[in-house]
Amino acid sequence: NFTEHLLGGCAIDAHGTAWAAGRQEAISGHGALMVGKYSSSGKRVWMRIWDGHAHDDDFASALCLSGSTSLYVGGATSVPGDSADPLLIKYRR
Repeated sequence: NFTEHLLGGCAIDAHGTAWAAGRQEAISGHGALMVGKYSSSGKRVWMRIWDGHAHDDDFASALCLSGSTSLYVGGATSVPGDSADPLLIKYRR
């Protein structure tokens, strides 16, 4: 179960489609990276969740649209007892 969504970045493309990236925080306090696509009317088209291999803290802090086919999401992933590592994920739009 997730308790809240935290926004890390957003962008709007030439067609009015909105893109949002951030973190879903679980009741346990751990988070998963979240990316969502929304129509120009605000309806969610799709959402992707990325939960790192350690299932600890993962979050998006920025996103970038590249051309008409790619979406890059930057953030960090962590392992319990270790520092966070940078993370870059490419999605097809």
